[in-house]
Amino acid sequence: MLPKQSDLLEKKNIILYNNIAEIEGVQGRLLVEFQISSEIQIKWDFETLGNPEKWIFTPDFGKPLSTIRGYEFEVNSPYVNNWTTEWGPLNAIRGVTPQVVYGGLETEAHEFIFYLPNAQFQQKSLKQTRLRNEVHDDTRRVSWSSGGRKVEVKLDEFWSLSLETSGENLEWLDPKNRNTGYKLTTIGYLYQHKFDATKEETFAMLQAMKLQDALTRLQNVSALLQFANSSKIRPLFVRGEFISQHPLIRKEIACATALNYPTSSLEQLGSSWIHLDTDLASFLGCLKGLEKMIQQPFWKVAYAELMTTYLQAAKHSQPQNIAAMMVGAALERLSYAILVEDEIDPKEKQKYELLFSNGDKKQARAAWNLGNKHGQLDVSITNMRARLLLERIGLTKNRDYDDIDEIKLFETIRNDATHAIAGTTTSEERSKLIKLGLLWIEEVLLWRLGYDGKYSDRRASWVKDLLPRYDLSLRNPNW
Repeated sequence: MLPKQSDLLEKKNIILYNNIAEIEGVQGRLLVEFQISSEIQIKWDFETLGNPEKWIFTPDFGKPLSTIRGYEFEVNSPYVNNWTTEWGPLNAIRGVTPQVVYGGLETEAHEFIFYLPNAQFQQKSLKQTRLRNEVHDDTRRVSWSSGGRKVEVKLDEFWSLSLETSGENLEWLDPKNRNTGYKLTTIGYLYQHKFDATKEETFAMLQAMKLQDALTRLQNVSALLQFANSSKIRPLFVRGEFISQHPLIRKEIACATALNYPTSSLEQLGSSWIHLDTDLASFLGCLKGLEKMIQQPFWKVAYAELMTTYLQAAKHSQPQNIAAMMVGAALERLSYAILVEDEIDPKEKQKYELLFSNGDKKQARAAWNLGNKHGQLDVSITNMRARLLLERIGLTKNRDYDDIDEIKLFETIRNDATHAIAGTTTSEERSKLIKLGLLWIEEVLLWRLGYDGKYSDRRASWVKDLLPRYDLSLRNPNW
């Protein structure tokens, strides 16, 4: 019972399956519902047929049951939260699950349609294609509302990515309307741009992709989008379509999955670097660089950890002490990633590693000439790491940037927060330094990803944009 696109976009409770199914050899009727409103849940309810003498057990709330199998439908890792019995075997059992699958994860398709919740980044940027008032249904890809926005980019030789948000959903996402909770706001397409149904020769160019592989690709897309959205964001429903040469049936639904990924509610979204003039297509074009970056074991872990601390720091109304600690932690992680892990010269790498060593600090100070004697640089090792990080991306004095002069002040508020010291810095000064620290994190990541468009200037007291202050020519060309 595959839900219609209109149900996904408009309803708060969607029926995913209502038919016969089997669990651990016991048959019954299975009802599965997808709840998207104040919270996200995939709920299931299984009622046995007759009196199953063999199904006598006490469910373990901490462990999932075996897969529930219906007609070309599976409930993966079903967790139990309630059951019913009449002085004997169970006759009804219900719970939640992180994922259901139609057709199987190994099923292949040529195009994948996915649905994103709370994609506010698309509401913030005006530098996108404006959608016209056209019809959008389940059989053909056209714009689905007036006043909407669309961003599209080629990912590689075969595959392209498109994201569309209607005018109504852009209005729902607008912070001025103070909406809360969850809503599927954005339709995404992972499709093959070389294919043209009017040209028979392009059918031979189609590449089949398994649903599981598409989910992996979309996970990478989500890793990029969470940075833009300042929140946890992943597709909650994905549908795979198979393209045939049959003149009457060009597309058939091959597979689909509903997922309950950790997702930020609208009121929990943080402040983003996305500006009115941010080039979203250029940013999405950084996906290839991100995918290459996280193929490295270190960066795969580091990027996930960076996002965790960055999203905490960027939260609206985050207490200043927590924000300062999170910004400091993210800058430390970035410093090691950029200065040590990305360094290809063994001698330079060894020298940088001294700054991160937990051993004797004398060797690091000697190597970098740190101290209060004549001719030495009188800064801490932590300060030196941050200085080198900013200089690596081009925020240097000879380019008329004085950011390194602010590092000592930021270090003070970070240390005060870490050691629970009141300090002498005013609340207004702390706020400015935290915003500057967030800007540094964003600029280092945007530089590493290779983004060349505009972004918000957090230092300004009004909405203001920046062209990249960082120097993209300093990047490794192999990235």
